[in-house]
Amino acid sequence: MPVIPAAKSRKVLLAWAVLIAAGFLAAEGLTALLARHGRILRANDYRTYLGFAANFVEKNDFPRALAQIEEAKRKARHEPAPYEMAGDIHYRLKQWDKAIVEYDRAFARNSAEAGPRLNKVWALIELGRNDAAAEFGRQAMEEGYRSPAMARFVAEAYFRAGKHAEAIPYYEEALLGYPNDLYLLEHLRQCFVATGRPDRAKEMSDRIADVEASINRIAASGS
Repeated sequence: MPVIPAAKSRKVLLAWAVLIAAGFLAAEGLTALLARHGRILRANDYRTYLGFAANFVEKNDFPRALAQIEEAKRKARHEPAPYEMAGDIHYRLKQWDKAIVEYDRAFARNSAEAGPRLNKVWALIELGRNDAAAEFGRQAMEEGYRSPAMARFVAEAYFRAGKHAEAIPYYEEALLGYPNDLYLLEHLRQCFVATGRPDRAKEMSDRIADVEASINRIAASGS
């Protein structure tokens, strides 16, 4: 077996050490580069700022949440999510006009969420724009955003507008989801009275009595 001279062995070992060290340095450099690239990606991702906004919302710090949302809008001008979130904050603060503006901007960016549509209907009701609320909610239902909650809001809009006949089918649809809701039952009863249908009004009165009796039994059994 050939013998490698000691000096040559040291050179070989030194070369290997240099290569290994270079490998470690390259790996560390690559890791740092990837980390920096990740930070850049996060800084340019609108969802990063929506996450910051959500944290501020949890702390009820709405001005700072809205500031983060504005940054998210700048990062993704065509995404509906920042506008939906801004609308939700204004809705929570009962800033109805501002909520509607943000929701409309989300819809213009192809928002497919049901929540903003439902919230817009109620915001319009709060502003006394009952006809607009009913029309928007009815159109949303025709587009597939059908739910007991949406039917309830549309019925409420028609009722407040004094359009009792138009409210009836929506109250009936809402009751399919909330069959024991005394508010819905009473308002539907009033609609039947207003439209000259005493038989249906009595039917609602009987249902109301049954629900109240059930509530009283439950309360008595729990006392």
